[in-house]
Amino acid sequence: MIHFVILFGLGVTGSFAVELLKIVYSYERGRPLPARYSQKGFWIARTFLAMIGGILVLIYGVQNEYLAFQIGAGTQGIIESIVNKSPENPLPPNPAPANVPAPNP
Repeated sequence: MIHFVILFGLGVTGSFAVELLKIVYSYERGRPLPARYSQKGFWIARTFLAMIGGILVLIYGVQNEYLAFQIGAGTQGIIESIVNKSPENPLPPNPAPANVPAPNP
């Protein structure tokens, strides 16, 4: 039982580590932190996403601590890939940024 708790915690930690890395990058570039970091709603949603990371570790039956951390860190991508494959909820393609010319046909 303790091992499952550790694996779940590593999944959660891996997910939060991604956000921590974004914060560090912002500081290293000398940019102010995005406004989302001061909003409670963001942290509530981010906490739920991190918990999903821990749950994914258990669902996948991971027994390796390093892999548990990696799955937690990849939670957002895993969830996005599941949603993008769902025929009921197709996501529209990301539009090209305004300063990038459209590809020639």
